[in-house]
Parts: sequence; structure tokens; C-alpha cells
Amino acid sequence: MRYTYTLTAPMIITSRLEPGITIGSGEYRGTISLEPCDGTDPFAPGRTYSYTIDTSAGALYSAQDLHAHGGIRVALAALLAFLGMDAMSYRATMGKDAPEGGWCFDLATAEWAYMVEDELSLACEELSH
Repeated sequence: MRYTYTLTAPMIITSRLEPGITIGSGEYRGTISLEPCDGTDPFAPGRTYSYTIDTSAGALYSAQDLHAHGGIRVALAALLAFLGMDAMSYRATMGKDAPEGGWCFDLATAEWAYMVEDELSLACEELSH
């Protein structure tokens, strides 16, 4: 089911025709797309979202495990925050060791997040306002 969205910067409609955001540039440019995966109102609180992180090399990571209250903008900010956590964990050992609690995503996604960590942080902050 498709919805009508009113998006404000930095959100975009991605090539997957879903709300999302573009992070990074050049070889590290990635697009994160997300949408409600339960077929209900995306602006109602407490929805589960599916998301895909696409890079120039193709789909990097995809899942249906993001649960957020407050709508799609809040969900995207939460996803960026989790990517930021993996970026910090990756930086601590440069990916040689998994963090004590494990990766939020996977090693390849953590490495990408590390490479675009500043952009993730700025976009998360912008989405939170």
C-alpha cells in the first residue's frame, strides 16, 4: 500500500519510491529508504518499518526490524542513530572485533557508517528538529 507523504529536508523520495535520505558522497554515497512494513498508517505511533541501505555497489543492508513511535521522520532519525552507534563501535577497533553486544547491522554496514559518520550525525540532528 502506498501513502501520500509530505516530506521536508533532508528527506527525499528515493529511487525505491519510498521516503528516505541520502548520506555521504562519492564512493561512500548511500541512500536509506524506509516504509511501514505492516501496511498501516505511517504517521501513527508505534509502527514497524522496513528499510534498505543502498550504496553505489548495490543494496548494502535490508531488514524489517525498526520499531519507532512518532512517525516516519522519527523512525529515520532512530535508524541513523543506530548506524552512528555501529560507526563508533567500528572506529574503536577498526572492525577487528565486534562490540560486546554485537553489531546493530553487520560489519560491512558498520564500515560504511564509519566512513559517513559525520553526515549521519548531522542528518540525525536535522531530523530530530
